[in-house]
Amino acid sequence: MVNIKFKIKIKEVARKYNLPESVVEEVFNSQFKFYRDTVSSLPLKTIESEEEFNNLKTIFYFKYIGKFFTKWNKVKKLQDLTKNKIKKQNGEE
Repeated sequence: MVNIKFKIKIKEVARKYNLPESVVEEVFNSQFKFYRDTVSSLPLKTIESEEEFNNLKTIFYFKYIGKFFTKWNKVKKLQDLTKNKIKKQNGEE
């Protein structure tokens, strides 16, 4: 689903470059697909230190939107929550 501001921008770009709106929307959405695929491929479950995390590409810039990023403390917190949930499911606590 595309935000109304982006729909307007998609129409403008489509008119400017004489392209179908569907093509422009596909190009627009491809940046988010790239982001999702890249972040999904990061080995966040196996990273054990902030130094390892800092070596990964975790900052993305999107024109008109801004910067998307993840911090080590959030990754660590999610890792801890996941471990605790697994322990509870296995009856270890």
